[in-house]
Amino acid sequence: MDRIKERRCVMPKTYFSVKYLNPDYPDEIWAADWAFLGRKEWSLSYSVKDMMRWTAAHGFNELARSAILEKFGLSSRKDRYSEPRVFQMSPAELIEERRKMEREHGLPRLEVVSDNICNDPPKAEEFD
Repeated sequence: MDRIKERRCVMPKTYFSVKYLNPDYPDEIWAADWAFLGRKEWSLSYSVKDMMRWTAAHGFNELARSAILEKFGLSSRKDRYSEPRVFQMSPAELIEERRKMEREHGLPRLEVVSDNICNDPPKAEEFD
């Protein structure tokens, strides 16, 4: 896999993030970040494993989509969520999809919080 077109920047992890591993880059931690670049869409970032400096990576891919769906407990309905659809779904919209699934199928309530590095990680419902 070719490295996604990247733009170097250093930003604190202050937005809703879903961390995941990218097998093509085992020394890095990747994250799908909601509104990381100031737009209401998911973007990608990565860091060496110390997670002190993050680099924004432009684009969106299947790994990010899968990580987001897994975080929100929606993997079993993966076929309903295309890359373009997930790319523009906020954490609040994704958790609402999960809540519908919980009601329809009697599933336990899943509390989804950001993978941000902080003492009190924000909940998905806080990010529309």
